[in-house]
Amino acid sequence: MKTNIDAYQQHLTKGWKSYLEIFIENLTVKEIPIQQRLVIDKCFEDIASYHMDSVSFELIIYQLVVDLNEHMIIWRICKNLRINQLFNRGPLHVYLISLPDIKTCLPEISRLIGVFLEGSYSLRSYKLNQNIIIEPQELVAESAASFLKADTALCLTLYILKELAGPEFDYETIYIPNSRECFDNNNAKILTNANIVFHDGPMIASFAIKQVNVKNKAFDKKYSQNLKHQVSELLSTFDQGLSLTERVKKFILSVEKPAMQTLETAAEAFGMSQTTFRRKLKAEQQSFKGIQNEILEGIYIKALSTTTMKIEDFAQYIGYSERSSFERSFRKRFGLSPAKYRKKYMIR
Repeated sequence: MKTNIDAYQQHLTKGWKSYLEIFIENLTVKEIPIQQRLVIDKCFEDIASYHMDSVSFELIIYQLVVDLNEHMIIWRICKNLRINQLFNRGPLHVYLISLPDIKTCLPEISRLIGVFLEGSYSLRSYKLNQNIIIEPQELVAESAASFLKADTALCLTLYILKELAGPEFDYETIYIPNSRECFDNNNAKILTNANIVFHDGPMIASFAIKQVNVKNKAFDKKYSQNLKHQVSELLSTFDQGLSLTERVKKFILSVEKPAMQTLETAAEAFGMSQTTFRRKLKAEQQSFKGIQNEILEGIYIKALSTTTMKIEDFAQYIGYSERSSFERSFRKRFGLSPAKYRKKYMIR
């Protein structure tokens, strides 16, 4: 069991370290200020010592994006991707670009995109009139950090489809929320020639439905099937070998608003009755609330000591309807307010 847990943790650690390295490589700022350098160094240390979680990592990247004014960095990162960096998770990326056509690839991207980047990255693709719509899902619209997830999901999808179908494939239109004041059309053109349209809805992309039938000219059925088996084995290694406790931790860290999750929602996600779910956790000397509290405390500590995200925004991001509810919960755990904790422990 411990071997499987270690393998999963190494899988996450490798991905976070690689992503942070690529992030730094693609910064436009010539010299990183000392405050952000300290945050980056601490992030590398926490990753190396296995003291990092996916939600905290997302929030740290968001804070660096804001502090360094790098709001279009995902588009530059995807332009400069190398397979052995962001896509360093075994055969996943190679499997996706080995599929026979875009029609087959799209649902597989939706299924696997959360494995590329830990956290609640998910994607929905559907037909609307004569177009295929690519829509990032489960984003917290009111959260300032949401745009990073939407950008990542759209960019990764486009990157994969271009590699499968050839550079001629592209989105026709990308719809940007009006709230995205920092969206830079020129940076987007690094990866796409799509029309950029601002609107009141979510960030989505579209392309003509006829393009779903674009074939992979390098398709090899036997090779693709072999990769499919490797992917299945890889995913089973990460999931089936984990204890229920570890799988619950993974679940809490992979959904939006982890503070809102309950024993009922978790039991349903694992296909168990609440009684069975509770009993199996108890057999591992755990409870759902205990696991959730442990994870939330880690997220609180990292977010408040490494980011300047507004406390009310952070509260909404993790699942509290009001700042006051978060502050009561925080005081109960730590004996002081979030603002005082940040003032005392902020990395300087």
